[in-house]
Amino acid sequence: PNDFFKVEFSNGRNLIVTPGHPLFIFDKKGFNEVAVENARPGFLVPAPRILHTTHKKIKLKPQVLNHFNNKSVSFPHFLDADLARFLGFFVSEGHSYFNPRLRYAEIGICNTNPKINQEVADLFKKVFKTKININRRKAENCEKAKLDLDTVRVCSIPLFNFFKNNFREMVNN
Repeated sequence: PNDFFKVEFSNGRNLIVTPGHPLFIFDKKGFNEVAVENARPGFLVPAPRILHTTHKKIKLKPQVLNHFNNKSVSFPHFLDADLARFLGFFVSEGHSYFNPRLRYAEIGICNTNPKINQEVADLFKKVFKTKININRRKAENCEKAKLDLDTVRVCSIPLFNFFKNNFREMVNN
């Protein structure tokens, strides 16, 4: 989308969403759903004051680079905020691919928003300390596309295996 909406709450938090994103408000009729573009200052958007989460460190299954020709990739030992943010992008816009016959695998995220693509690239580098590949599909080369589509990816069988071993539900086999 060309436009995003920034919703600022009275508690100092904010949210950036696409048009049509629902907000749940509470008014004299009770709970109602309102599209973000119809939200107005003063609407009561209930939210928990405290959200209890676990402080337990989540240990990840290790992955080793087991071939002399493997690209340099670092694998986190624990789930942290940066990896969690990366996984959010991966779940919503990501893909995985593995072809054992060609000995090729990749983990990638596609988006048309340059800011999101830059953040994904930065997270790839920060979390996995590896080189990335960015592929751009120009809008002018596609019949219906209005925006360029970037794919930020890392081609790596060990990285694919790391995702398969730790986040099986997110990976295509």
